[in-house]
Amino acid sequence: VEILGLLSKIHRFLKQPVNISDAGDVERWQSRYKELDAMLESWHYALPPEYGKLAQLLASAHAKDKAILVMLHATFNTAVIRLHSSAAYPTTRSAIFTPSYRASQRCLSAVENIATIGDFVRKHGLLAQLGPTFAFTLWVAARLLLVHGSTVERKLSTQIGFFVDSLRELGKYWAVAARYCGVLQ
Repeated sequence: VEILGLLSKIHRFLKQPVNISDAGDVERWQSRYKELDAMLESWHYALPPEYGKLAQLLASAHAKDKAILVMLHATFNTAVIRLHSSAAYPTTRSAIFTPSYRASQRCLSAVENIATIGDFVRKHGLLAQLGPTFAFTLWVAARLLLVHGSTVERKLSTQIGFFVDSLRELGKYWAVAARYCGVLQ
């Protein structure tokens, strides 16, 4: 519930307009951005040790607990991408509002984490237990790869196929996943 609350705060923050030519406005935006980043990190580090390490957690969790633990980490990584993609890949730029390399690396790391989670989910047959929120996670990760590939790398990551295939499979259960898959294709 806490991580969903943080994701909601990030969504509200991203909807706020910012004048990227006004130093004061950019400074206020950066201040709130850093505050939200600190909240995310604080939440993550405050997890009990047995829940904080994804690989260890998935290896040791009981089958009935794995879906909720997958969603816990998937939602955290979705929040990381949503927050940092605005700084890493701004739609418009100015002399005082430029792309952040550090933010792009945070995004790419979160995409890798989501790919690890997705691989685990598919290998263990958990996809049917997850809902539209997981489809959103896969969509956010895939969209980040598209943006990164078109703005920085100038080539599309081969990993995009994994996300499209996962969304196609999840689309058997949730129409929104099928729509995300169609848009990506």
